[in-house]
Amino acid sequence: MSNEKVLENILKDIKEPKEQILKTGFEELDSILTEVENSSIITISGRPSMGKTAFALTLLKNFCKQNKKCLYLSSRESEKLLLKRMLIQNAEIPFYKINGSKFRKEEIKKLELAKNEISSWDFKIEYLSSLELTDIENVLAELKLNYVFIEDIQLFMYDKDWILKELKNLAHRYDLIIFITSSLSRKLEKRTDKRPFLYDLKQTATIEDISDIVMMIYREDYYNYKFDLENNAEIIIAKNNFGGVYTFYLNFDPKFAKFSEVTKNYDF
Repeated sequence: MSNEKVLENILKDIKEPKEQILKTGFEELDSILTEVENSSIITISGRPSMGKTAFALTLLKNFCKQNKKCLYLSSRESEKLLLKRMLIQNAEIPFYKINGSKFRKEEIKKLELAKNEISSWDFKIEYLSSLELTDIENVLAELKLNYVFIEDIQLFMYDKDWILKELKNLAHRYDLIIFITSSLSRKLEKRTDKRPFLYDLKQTATIEDISDIVMMIYREDYYNYKFDLENNAEIIIAKNNFGGVYTFYLNFDPKFAKFSEVTKNYDF
C-alpha cells in the first residue's frame, strides 16, 4: 500500500473516529489511552503488596461488565484464592472478616449479590506451574478472548526472555490485548523517593521493549502509614507508545484491596 493511501486511511480515522478499543472503567485513564490498539502488551508493575493483582482484577471486572471475555493466568495464587479476592473486592467485606467471622445479615446479602454478579461474567482463571505457549494458543483459539492477564511474568520467564516476544505475536494473531504484571527491583527501596522508574523493572530490557504501555503503581501509605488515604495511589504511565507519559491518582482501600476513582469536586 502506498504512503498516500496509508495517510488517506489515517485521515479518515481522524475525521471519523472509531469507538475506543480499551475502556478500563477509569475515566482519566481512558482519556489517556484513547489510541490503544488490539495486539498491545500492557505491563502493570509495582513492589510486592503495592496492588498489582488488585488493579488487574479491577480491570478484569470492568471489562466483564462490558461483556468482554477474559482469561486470567496465575502462577502464584489459586483459582479459589483469586475468586475470593474478587468476592471481597465486589462485596466490600474486609479481608479479616472472611475467615471464621460471624456476618450480619446485610453482609451476607452483599456477599450473595457479589457472588451472583461475578458468576454472570464471562471469564476464566487458570493456575499454571509453567507457561506453555502452545497451551495458551489452544485456549485463545477456543475461547475467542478480548483480554488476557498473566500474573507475575518473571515467574514464567527464567532464562527464556523470548516468551515475551511470543506473547506479542499471540496478541497480534488473535487480535487481543495482553496484560502482564511485573515485579520491580528491590534496589528502589534504598532511595529516598521510592517512586519507580522504567529501569526498576526486573529484566527491564525485555519487558520495557516488548510492552506498548508500562503502568507503575506507587502508594505513599505503603511506606508511611500516617499518609492520608485519600488519593493515595499514583498510577504512573512510564511508557506509552500511543501517547505521552502521565501520572494520575486513584483511591486504594486496603480493607478490600480495591481501587476506585477519585471524587472530583469543582468550585464554580
